[in-house]
Amino acid sequence: MTPEETVRAECAAWGRRDLDEITSYFAPDAILVDWPGKRRDGIDKIRKVIDGYLSQTEWCKITAWRDYFDTASEAGGIATHPSR
Repeated sequence: MTPEETVRAECAAWGRRDLDEITSYFAPDAILVDWPGKRRDGIDKIRKVIDGYLSQTEWCKITAWRDYFDTASEAGGIATHPSR
């Protein structure tokens, strides 16, 4: 499987809310760092986090997307869309 095929397959698994398939794309010793930076080491902890995401969300459609990895804007700055 190519890297692109792997990413597409994992995204499709999220769409099906398939915990087993989603976590099958993680190495046993993978590290997940989520927002706001909490680190989860190992597939068991990652699986627990993803299961929590899946159990707390409803089927929905994305109406707005914000990239919160810009910590400077989160700390009080203003982020604007480049086309505006």
